Amino acid sequence: MGKRSLRRPLELPASVRRELEWLAQNGPEAVARNAQIVLARARGMPLKAVALQLGVHPNTVRNRLLRFCEHGVAGLTHAATGSTRPIVFSEEVRSQIVRIAQTAPTSLGLRHPRWSLRRLRAYLYDAGIVEDVSVEGLRQILRGHDLPQRYWRRGRELRIRLTPAMERLLATWANGPNPGRRLLAQVLLAASQGKEEEDIAATLGINLDQVESWIRGFQRRGLQVVHRAVSRAKHFVGAKLSRSSAG
Repeated sequence: MGKRSLRRPLELPASVRRELEWLAQNGPEAVARNAQIVLARARGMPLKAVALQLGVHPNTVRNRLLRFCEHGVAGLTHAATGSTRPIVFSEEVRSQIVRIAQTAPTSLGLRHPRWSLRRLRAYLYDAGIVEDVSVEGLRQILRGHDLPQRYWRRGRELRIRLTPAMERLLATWANGPNPGRRLLAQVLLAASQGKEEEDIAATLGINLDQVESWIRGFQRRGLQVVHRAVSRAKHFVGAKLSRSSAG
C-alpha cells in the first residue's frame, strides 16, 4: 500500500474494511488485535487511545499501522504469525523483571503506588528492558514468586458491572449537556470496560482519588451515587476549564 503518515486517520476501501472486520471477530488472537488496531485508527481514534483501549504499548500500535500501510492486510498476519522468533528471555532478564515487580513503583519514579501486569509491561518497554512481551508472558514469568501485596493491585477490586439499561443511560449522559453528569458517566463506563483507574484519570484530566471514590460509590449504591457526585463532578469540570484557560 506504500508508506504514508500516521498522523491522519486511515482511509479503508470497503472490501478491505470488511476483511479487517472479519479478522477482528474471527481471526487468531494476535491477528484479531492487529485488525482492531487498524479499524480503530480508521475511525479517527488517536494512537494513544488505541493503545489504551486494546491494552498494548503505543509502539505496538505504530508498528502494526506501519506494517499495514506498507503491506496491507498481509502485513498484519505476518506481524502476528510470520518469521518473527518466539520470545525467549534470558535468565538475567527474567530475574530483572521479577526484581522490578517486587519494587515499589514510586521508587522507580512512577506516579502510581501499585503494579498491574499492564503497568509493569509499559515500564519494561519504556526502560528498554524488553522490546515485546505479552501480559500472559509476564504472568508466567512472575508465577511462583513472592510479590508484595502493597505494591500490587488486588484483582478487580474496583471493577463494576452494568446492566444493559444502565449502560444505555450512562452512554446518554456521557454525551449529554450536563458537564458533571457527563464526566461521572465517562468514568463509570470506562471502569465497566476494565480500564485502570490511573488511565481513566489521565484521559479525563481529573484526580485519581476522585475516580476511585466515584467507582466505589457506584459499587455501594449504584446510580444513587449520581445525585451526590454530580455537583462534585461539576467542580472538577470547572477547575479543568480554568486550568486550560490559564494555560
